[in-house]
Amino acid sequence: IMETPDNAPGCYAELLKINRQLEQGAFVMNHAGTEIFFRETLEIDNLDRNELAASLNGVSLALMEFGDRLMEMHTNHHGQSHSN
Repeated sequence: IMETPDNAPGCYAELLKINRQLEQGAFVMNHAGTEIFFRETLEIDNLDRNELAASLNGVSLALMEFGDRLMEMHTNHHGQSHSN
């Protein structure tokens, strides 16, 4: 979804707060701690169309609800500004 902000400890805390509010899936970091992803674990052997649709819907809802906070984290900790 995005690179990890420079202020990683603040980012970790914010992601934990966001994850607590999610009904499914979670925002996670790669092993190097340099990128943030959305992870949902599904069993492929028993996956049906409804489960896949619910998972995709969950990603969409998470980004709609928390996308602004994620972008604010990224902008505030990379020294960028929304204004021109």
